[in-house]
Parts: sequence; C-alpha cells; structure tokens
Amino acid sequence: IMPGDFIPLSEETGIINDIGRWLLNSACETIKHWSQQGLPDVTLAVNISARELMQADFPEYVIEALERHQVPGERLELEITENVLMRDMEQAISKLKRLSALGVRIAVDDFGTGYSSLSYLQQLPLNTLKIDRSFVSEIRSRKDNNTIIFAIVSMAKGLNLNLVAEGVESEAQLEFLKRIDCPT
Repeated sequence: IMPGDFIPLSEETGIINDIGRWLLNSACETIKHWSQQGLPDVTLAVNISARELMQADFPEYVIEALERHQVPGERLELEITENVLMRDMEQAISKLKRLSALGVRIAVDDFGTGYSSLSYLQQLPLNTLKIDRSFVSEIRSRKDNNTIIFAIVSMAKGLNLNLVAEGVESEAQLEFLKRIDCPT
C-alpha cells in the first residue's frame, strides 16, 4: 500500500499517532543497533504527520523514545512538510525548538510545494531543506524549475542549512545539481 493511500486514512481515524510512536521507537532501536554493531554515526530521518506534531505530548514521546533506546538526539532527524508546519506555526515552532535543543535535527520535506510564508525558515530550528522531486524531475524540460531550484539552493546556503534534492534519476539532473553546488 502506497503512503498516499494509507496515511490520509490513518490521520483521519487517529491511528497515525500509534503508527508514529511505533515508527519512532523502531527508528531509535535501529540507531542503537547500528551503534552497537560499530557502524559510524548515522542520522536516521523519520517523517512526522500533522496530527502527530499537534499532539500536546509530542516532544515528550520523542524524548522518551530517545532515552528508552539511549540514542543521542543528534542521530534523529524529524522530517516535516511545509503544510504540516502551517497548521499551527506557533505551536510547531515551540515543540521543534524544544527538541532541537536536545540535538534532534529538523528537516522540511517537499520544500517548495507548500503555500507557506518563508518567514518560518528563520523562526524554526531547521537543519535541512529537501527539494521536492517534482522540481527535480523537470530540470531539463522547464527552465523556470531550474530557476526555482537555483533560488532554493542559494537561500539554503544563505541560511546555513543542509540541502537534499530528492528524486535525481538522470545524468542531466545530477550534472545540473552539481553545477549549482546542490547535494543530491
């Protein structure tokens, strides 16, 4: 089942909270296992839904999972879409700042597809922007997409954020992104 099929239904029914808690604990357990196996420190990213982020106890259950599995916050990255952030910006900022203070990394996934104000980029404790694959897939066919990607790269550099371009599938896309110094 594709995420686009089950996530909306899971959010609508409220089961997404249980799925999210299970996923977060599984991610922390995996990080701990990798560490015990002697693998280098790797950051594992977990997508967070709007419903999860808006839970009053969201920061507490993230902190609890990190503590239960003895995982440093720096090893966990929470990925949140722009649209999730826009539901209640003030509450989201407060919760994410609390987690960021513990070292948890924060990424905005599907950047450029939401209808948000760019002011949140300076308010949130962000580490990473992820350029949506819809921009990357049309790199050669639409010059305006190239301009948008270049603007996002420049903005991320100016804000000292890590940047990831999602969905690179061709040499032309890879070459363009390398030329403008965008990680893939």
